[in-house]
Order: sequence, then structure tokens, then C-alpha cells
Amino acid sequence: GFRGMFLMLGGALSFIVGLVGVLNFFNAVLTGIITRRREFAVLQSVGMTGRQLKAMLIFEGLGYTLLALLLAVVLLGGGVLLLWQTGFFSSLGSLEEMRAYIDRFAPFSQLFYFFIQFLSVVAAPIPSNVTALAGAVLFGMWEAFLLTWLAVVAGSVLVFWLARVIGQPFVERLVSRKVADKYLELIQRKRDIFLILVFLFPFFPDDLICILAGLTDIPLRRFVVIVLFTRPWGLLVSCALGGSVLNIPIWAMVLLGLAGLALFLVGMKYGDRWEEALLKR
Repeated sequence: GFRGMFLMLGGALSFIVGLVGVLNFFNAVLTGIITRRREFAVLQSVGMTGRQLKAMLIFEGLGYTLLALLLAVVLLGGGVLLLWQTGFFSSLGSLEEMRAYIDRFAPFSQLFYFFIQFLSVVAAPIPSNVTALAGAVLFGMWEAFLLTWLAVVAGSVLVFWLARVIGQPFVERLVSRKVADKYLELIQRKRDIFLILVFLFPFFPDDLICILAGLTDIPLRRFVVIVLFTRPWGLLVSCALGGSVLNIPIWAMVLLGLAGLALFLVGMKYGDRWEEALLKR
């Protein structure tokens, strides 16, 4: 039924968001350690031993972890309480009840969904296709697609502009050196054709490449045109799938899930080769 479908989609989305959050946390910690090497060298030059330095980093990491867990518990508890008081859990009986619940908060529910999609580009590289699929279940295909498309375009243009204005310090906070070294020279050399390929094919880190593009001399107006006409197609497919997901038989959903898993595994194994082959043309 709808409740089981909603819990399955919600659980999958929560797992993806949680995984991205954990990876971002470790990436932030490692990036902080790398950028503080000069500070560590100064501390060691005035007498700090390697064991003391290691202990300091461990305690810092534990402090950040406990703070993150505390904030997660507070936000999760507050969110669950708010949803319970507003009748969210009682609306899980059917799609009509869920949409009626969402309509009670219009236009704030649409604005909230837009904000989540916007943040998926700007602050946390959560796959927009996944949240677009979930949004299509709740809002319908076209409404979710338009909201997602506008949010993704706005987020892409914003990070491009911030990288252009702030420069390297902004980029280093969001993009790892490995990704920057791999793609920045390609963007500068292949320019428009590379951006078009990135936004059309699913195995590129397109949100991160939007940030790196801000360091090049590609005009903002041209970047906006490329984003407008190349980023919506994958989002449209996700929204179409999400809008019809409740009408798909269970066996078909299982086949789609297995096909998606197979594509993911194949992409993980051969994605770099496909990418390299495309870029050599």
C-alpha cells in the first residue's frame, strides 16, 4: 500500500542523505587536517610531540562527532514531534490524504521542497534525481519537475558566481583537491562541450563541476544557457518515474530496482573508462 511505498522511498532517501552526510563529515575533517599542516608544524617546532598531536586531533574529532550527534538528535526529535502534532503520520493511509496534508501548508510546502533541492546543489551534494523522484510522488510529476529544475538551475548559477567572486578559498571548502585537479584543466580546455557532456551524462559530479567552472573565464550568461538546456532531462525522467511509481506493479518495481542497482555497479566499475573515452573525442 501507500504507507509501505512511502516508508520504502523515505528510508532509501534517508539512507542516501545519511551516507552523504557521513562522507561529507569525514571529508571536512580530512580537509581541515590537510589545510592545517603549517599550524601542526609550528606546534611541533615549539615542542609538541607526535603523540600529543595525534591525541589533540582525536579529541577534536570526538568533539565534532558528539556535537553533530547532539544536533541530529535534537533536530530529529523536534521534526518528529512537529510532524506528529500536525497530523503527518495519520495521513500516510493513502496518496490522497498525503497530498491533502501537503496542500494544507501550500505554498510553504512547495517552498520547503524548493529549498531542499536548492541545498542539494549548494551545501550538500545529494543526488537531485533521488529527491526529484520523491517529490513527484508527493506533488505530482510536473510540479515537482518545475520546482526541481528551478532550484537546480538557481543553485548551479549561485555556486558558479560565488566561485567566480570569492575564488579558490570558496572552491577548496566544497571540492576536494583530487576532483579539482582532475576536472579544472578539462573545463578550461574543452569549455562548453565538456559542461554539456557533464550535465547530460549521469556519472559526472555535475554539482562540483559547476563550482569549478566558476574559476574559468566562461561567461556567466553562457553558463546559465548551458545549465538551462542540459540539466533538466535527467530530472524529468526521475519525476516521470516518481509520478507513476504508485501505479507500477511490485514485480516491475523490483525489476526497476535491480536494473538501477546494476547500472550503479556498472557505472562504479566502468564510469571512469566511459568518461575518459568521451573526453578524448
